[in-house]
Amino acid sequence: MPLTDQAVIMVMICRKLVVGNTTIMRMAGSLLRMAMMVVTTRVLVSRYMSVVLARTRSLQRMQTRMAQEGRGAMQEKQQTGCKKTHCQFDKEKFGPNLIP
Repeated sequence: MPLTDQAVIMVMICRKLVVGNTTIMRMAGSLLRMAMMVVTTRVLVSRYMSVVLARTRSLQRMQTRMAQEGRGAMQEKQQTGCKKTHCQFDKEKFGPNLIP
């Protein structure tokens, strides 16, 4: 519920009240308290959400880093792995039984 809607509802409540100074003052006090509570809860929720977002972001960073490292290792394996020509050469050199 946005703050503007809350303000409109509070104004409507104030208008509906009997025009007696005490009731309006009491209502103003309670409305002020309500507004303060809303603000504090919003601040707390935003702080909590920022912490959660920071944690998820760091987790995502870790995951991407791990994935990149894994990909790098795979590429290295492919580069340093068996090239057909060199295997062919070894088979010719040592015979087909020694090197599978």
